[in-house]
Amino acid sequence: MYNLANKEVTCYWFDESNAGLTASVFISCIIDCFKKTLLKKCMPIILYSDGCTAQNRNVYLSNALLQLSMEKNIVIEQKFLEKGHTQMECDAVHSSIEQKLKNQEIFLPSQFATLSKQARPQKPYLVEYLDYSFFDDFSDKNSFMYDSIRPGRSVNDPTVTDIRALQYNPSGVIKYKLNFEEDY
Repeated sequence: MYNLANKEVTCYWFDESNAGLTASVFISCIIDCFKKTLLKKCMPIILYSDGCTAQNRNVYLSNALLQLSMEKNIVIEQKFLEKGHTQMECDAVHSSIEQKLKNQEIFLPSQFATLSKQARPQKPYLVEYLDYSFFDDFSDKNSFMYDSIRPGRSVNDPTVTDIRALQYNPSGVIKYKLNFEEDY
């Protein structure tokens, strides 16, 4: 997670014995990072996401972000990068970590976390090495306020992949944009 406001980076590391690649795993990391940021200063959040529906553009994350918005009484915006325009600051983070890992012998998964801390010497990345107890299950549909984030319901109506931005409001309302230039 790359904070554009202060250039602080938090890297979440875990191995497959502690978690899989489910939406809840990624949501746990996002919510943890936001809660820590909001402890310092409670302010609106803008999250830039790629269009991956399994990780970022789904009802599980939307309900979790809405819940956080309501809990902290803040507006959270989630903007989706368009295909072909998905380069983000976190890509440089991945690159610097990959450079640090070159020609290194790795014997334990935890070594990835240690080397990540060293990848940016001037302002080291914050690194969280996670175990199974960190992750929450965000897939319980009984706790959902929305059972879908699809803007349309009929054939030829917009689908989830047509959404360009979502706005989560403390009132419990999720608004959407299908075009960046339009209003929510």
